[in-house]
Amino acid sequence: MSNEEKLRAIRKRKGWSQERLARELGVSFQTIHRWETGKFQPSQLAQEKIDRLLEKEK
Repeated sequence: MSNEEKLRAIRKRKGWSQERLARELGVSFQTIHRWETGKFQPSQLAQEKIDRLLEKEK
């Protein structure tokens, strides 16, 4: 599963909009859209925040 697919799957499992996920990660919803479409990759700091969201789901 690609990073884009993982991010989208996390968001959908939580029932969050791109805007809600953006607030949780401290980025804009446009950034979430760009990550989910593969146009850009999360920075190292953002990736660490995403990884913490994944850990909370376990």
